[in-house]
Amino acid sequence: MTSQILRSMLFMTALTALLIALKKVLNKHITAAWQYRIDYLFFVILALPIVPCGKKATNITRIIIPDISTGALQPTVQQNNAFNDFAVNTNMGINIAACIWAAGLILFVIAAIVSLRKLTAETKESENADENICRIFKRCADKTGVNGKIKVKIGNTQSPMVFGLFNTVILLPHIKLADKEIENVLMHELIHYKRGDVVVNFISCIFRAVYWFNPVVWAAFSIMRDDMETACDEAVMELTGDRYGYGMTIIKFAQRKKIINFAADMGGSAKQIKNRVEAAAVFTKATFGKKLVSGLSFVMAFVLILTQIPNISVMAFEKNAKIGNADIKSEDLSEYFDGFGGSFVLYDMNNESYTVYNEKESIKRTSPDSTYKIFSALAALESGAITPEGNTLKWDGTENQFDEWNKDQNLSSAMKNSVNWYFQQLDSKNFKEIYELFNTIGYGNCDFSGGKDFWMESSLKISPIEQTQALKSLYCNEYGFDEKNVEAVKDAIKIDDGFYGKTGTGMINGKEINGWFVGFVEQADNVYFFATNINGYDNAFGSTAADITIEILGDRGIINYEN
Repeated sequence: MTSQILRSMLFMTALTALLIALKKVLNKHITAAWQYRIDYLFFVILALPIVPCGKKATNITRIIIPDISTGALQPTVQQNNAFNDFAVNTNMGINIAACIWAAGLILFVIAAIVSLRKLTAETKESENADENICRIFKRCADKTGVNGKIKVKIGNTQSPMVFGLFNTVILLPHIKLADKEIENVLMHELIHYKRGDVVVNFISCIFRAVYWFNPVVWAAFSIMRDDMETACDEAVMELTGDRYGYGMTIIKFAQRKKIINFAADMGGSAKQIKNRVEAAAVFTKATFGKKLVSGLSFVMAFVLILTQIPNISVMAFEKNAKIGNADIKSEDLSEYFDGFGGSFVLYDMNNESYTVYNEKESIKRTSPDSTYKIFSALAALESGAITPEGNTLKWDGTENQFDEWNKDQNLSSAMKNSVNWYFQQLDSKNFKEIYELFNTIGYGNCDFSGGKDFWMESSLKISPIEQTQALKSLYCNEYGFDEKNVEAVKDAIKIDDGFYGKTGTGMINGKEINGWFVGFVEQADNVYFFATNINGYDNAFGSTAADITIEILGDRGIINYEN
């Protein structure tokens, strides 16, 4: 989840910056009204992280499953230390980051509440407008087509503003204005009201609270605020036809820029006022061609944003691996799982058949954790990073939390003790080869975007049924790998004669939440491939998944085991 959040923020920030850049490039070719409409797309971009989105699934042929027959017995499997599985907590920093974000959010909300209460108090303490202003207001309301109940008041404010989601008030400052200036002011605020700019300001405050840490988001809303006023200016001038008089009215309301502002006001910073006056001086009504370009630009920007939903959405979920339309042999094996969620998949190579416990979970993708190392080893061998004869890597002296990791490792010891640094070194040497191999065999979602630990509760995910298929492809060498390399991987995961397997444990915030045991059993005349996944809030160890697997296989006579 951490990698998903980071990736989402990066894509969202980049897309926001791109939209800002596109607006700047197209500025002279788009009307002020459409510039402002394009700004609405900032809301869309910032909302995308919580938009549910599915990713492409892998199709898996579904087979009619007969009952699995009992095979020849294997020698007794002694557990003892056969299933060393050392998991590393992958999300230790997420709590700190979450606390920092929450603290910033709380501070912003407090500041927003203070600003809102102050604005509300100002409107309540203000006096009603006189008859002349009310008469001008009625005329302006008719021109703008506004029919809502709006009060006009005179209060302690630097700039005219419209405020209130439900009880709307236009608040005018205590300064002497000519009737024409009052008309310009009221027309401006009524257009704000008509366009819903008060609502827009409230929404923008919510997004700024959530993304308080992102300077690009702040820049986007600063631009949106400027565009809101410019668009409003143009709308007034289109109705009045008075460029000079309106420009002179604007000059009166230069003020200090507000960080949090729920009202739609006429004023702005000195720089903003200057830009608006200059725009008013050269204002002409937009041609049909300019309006057409503006509309097309909006549509193109919107389509671009929609195409990025899979990249930005934190809620992007992996569609489960699909098993076609035929029946599947399901068995209730819940008694073996002892309260854990999860699934068990067994593939009988001779009969080309599956037995599945919990079909829904069997096609659900989750992090492979250390079971990934089986194919990481194969990729390293195929690339020449290591060889079957020479696969020892030197320990760099960095103290690890597990003693078994603090020494030189070969492929066999690294696999047995699940030594992360060994496989991270291999991955760094041949990342391209790993990516190509995983795509060749169709290993789960083949998503390597989660950084160096993409296989540990991060971006790479695979379902139990896909695990059995990957193991079968390895065992049968369906993709033409070097036979010596395939045998080296098999030797590395050998537990006992005819019994091969690899555990994996996923930890988040100190809790073991995801346990795996995958492998295969060789018999004289058959091979069985298995994958067991367990999940829970804690203690979902790979070794526990191994215990469950051995018991299930033993009860079916596929292996012998001792209690």
